[in-house]
Amino acid sequence: MVSLIVNDTPDTTARSVGSGPTFNSTFDADRLKKILSQCNPAVSDKLRFWFNETLNSAVDQQKESSHCDNWIIADSSRLLEKARQHFQNLQFSAVHHGPFEVGVNWHIQQLDQLQSGKFMLSTGEYHLAVDGPGLGGRNTHFVLEMADQIFFKNVLSWSSDKLKQVTILSVGTDGTDGPTDAAGACFNYDLFTQSLSQGISPEGALKSFDSYRFFEKMGGLIKTGPGPINLMDIRAICL
Repeated sequence: MVSLIVNDTPDTTARSVGSGPTFNSTFDADRLKKILSQCNPAVSDKLRFWFNETLNSAVDQQKESSHCDNWIIADSSRLLEKARQHFQNLQFSAVHHGPFEVGVNWHIQQLDQLQSGKFMLSTGEYHLAVDGPGLGGRNTHFVLEMADQIFFKNVLSWSSDKLKQVTILSVGTDGTDGPTDAAGACFNYDLFTQSLSQGISPEGALKSFDSYRFFEKMGGLIKTGPGPINLMDIRAICL
């Protein structure tokens, strides 16, 4: 038996893919039984019997699955390599791969050291605690928050000439970003000046977590339709 696995987890091993039933994962059956024995006495004997039977069956299946060859054919590391090659073909250089699940603050710190003509990449799915009635997802919110920090607040004190070179992009590789039809969004200096001319700032949209409608109005939404693969999100910032 051969399994071809698409890994959509931060871990690059097949062991981390929960939907891979052919992988011979290891677990300590004796430890699990010990934990069961320490459960509340109110747990019925019938439930204990069912659990033990299920555990024994899992052990047998584990032995049977050891004859399968598992091959990871796609994961985030391969995604980053493809993205790196793409940007280098566009004459950008000095890629910086970010760790998983990093948010705006980490990217701002790294950008402070990034020079013109270079780019940085990161992947994963960073944690976003939604506290508002708006419409959006991780990727559109990330781009809007980065745009607010870099362009509108200019926390890095960059000149207008340098800001004109900045492009921010973040997309979900499966083509969807939360409950919307967008995969993500992008933002650049042209959209920034357009926002200023129309008197629109990201502040209200960020507060209400309404990044989708901000980009729907200003432009910048990326709509690819549902994709055939999921390798988490990918973010790119170019100078």
